[in-house]
Amino acid sequence: MSSKSTLLAVLATVAVVTGIVVLPATGHDVKPSGTVSFTGKGSSRDQKMVDVRPKGISLGDQFLGAETLRQAGALAGRMEADCVVIDRTYAGQACSLTLILKGGRVTAQGAGVDKRIPGVGGTTPPAGDEFAITGGTGAYQGAAGTLRLKSGRTGDAVTLLFSP
Repeated sequence: MSSKSTLLAVLATVAVVTGIVVLPATGHDVKPSGTVSFTGKGSSRDQKMVDVRPKGISLGDQFLGAETLRQAGALAGRMEADCVVIDRTYAGQACSLTLILKGGRVTAQGAGVDKRIPGVGGTTPPAGDEFAITGGTGAYQGAAGTLRLKSGRTGDAVTLLFSP
């Protein structure tokens, strides 16, 4: 084999390998759709309220928590939450949530207030707190939509409503 033939063979191999590397993985160009529901229940060992000065609800207070998520009673994943008080006047907080699921991760973010803002409203709607789904990984890559979190006496209802 001549050096010119060897060079062409190497270049062809590099082109094939490069083509394989840059091709997208199958299935990753399809955004998740539909609705997925979970039940969740936290435990005190996985929750912490950080109360900065002054004592009581004040700017910078933080809630950190995690809970197990289930579907039809079977373990389905975990939800991790980080919320911080950012509005003392209307008892507002901003939260970031991550759901760790078998097929990947779903991230969500939002803010809300516990006191009504005149002319705007703003307390928790009957359907529960709503967060914007900001993205995801794995099977949830490109995810968008709404995460609803409704707390009750026996635990939480977590619903993902994916936008097409």
